[in-house]
Amino acid sequence: MNEAMPARRKKRKFYPTVREATALQQRIAAGKATDAEQQHYGKIMREFRRKFANGTLSPQSARQFGID
Repeated sequence: MNEAMPARRKKRKFYPTVREATALQQRIAAGKATDAEQQHYGKIMREFRRKFANGTLSPQSARQFGID
């Protein structure tokens, strides 16, 4: 590898679970979530919307989070 070339960063995979999202959703609803948890929940919802759009998130799971 050429020393002048910047090192490539590996893109980390993001596989949020419905269980993780549900737990965060409950913490947010109870007013107990930190700013970081709220931001993470937003990231999860963006990923769930993407998965629903391409057919890899079930309609039942999508409805659970208000995704139509």
